[in-house]
Amino acid sequence: MGGIALLADYLAFTFGASWLAWAAAFLFWMAIYDYAKSKTSPLKRRGAPIGAALVLILVTVVITGSFVIKRHTLTTKERTRFESALKPQKGGDLEVQMACAPGDEKDCVYAEQFIRPVGDSEWKVQAYVSRLLLTKPLDGIMIYRRGGNRDYTLQHYDAGGYFNSNEPHLLAMQKAFQSIHIEPNVGTDPDIPENAMMIYVGPERENEAEPTDLTKSTEWALGKRIGPFPGKRNTVLCRRFNLFCD
Repeated sequence: MGGIALLADYLAFTFGASWLAWAAAFLFWMAIYDYAKSKTSPLKRRGAPIGAALVLILVTVVITGSFVIKRHTLTTKERTRFESALKPQKGGDLEVQMACAPGDEKDCVYAEQFIRPVGDSEWKVQAYVSRLLLTKPLDGIMIYRRGGNRDYTLQHYDAGGYFNSNEPHLLAMQKAFQSIHIEPNVGTDPDIPENAMMIYVGPERENEAEPTDLTKSTEWALGKRIGPFPGKRNTVLCRRFNLFCD
């Protein structure tokens, strides 16, 4: 049973199925518990179930990373990790814009705290948070780059755009958020200048650490994920040039 569980764990980590990882870990640790129980005296067995349960929870959380991340004020360590991920990729050749929805003060306050870490990482950043209404509002942290056609987007619900998912600034910003256990998503906006990147803070997701389309697409482009291209538009153009097509 332990071998089957380990195999399921590997598949779960490869394909991002955290629920499968939990189930596999449960089977694996139950196998260990059964073995240990057969080797211990009756007196020691009484506390074994509680100990096994605690070990299961702790080790599975550490191994799978399948814990729920909620928004909070960044700690000093989190700010340091965020900046360390951005500094190797200089961002002076584009402007980072922080944005949130009008009237959503909680998310706007959360967005504002990222301005200083981005600026301290020697990236060019707008000094304030913009209040914007998006044509396609989404939850979570969104990284927007220029793409698509405005007139077409306003008339078609399934309109989108594309840009290189291997783009260094995109990967650096994604890595920065991942360093604080947040998985950002990505989108295109025809109104964003070519030399700009907008970080839009939408409503909080149930679990900010849950993998997004950007997570899967960049992992595939970098050879960290096997199988077919995970993008929404699995076209030859998107696959051939590692384009994120939304």
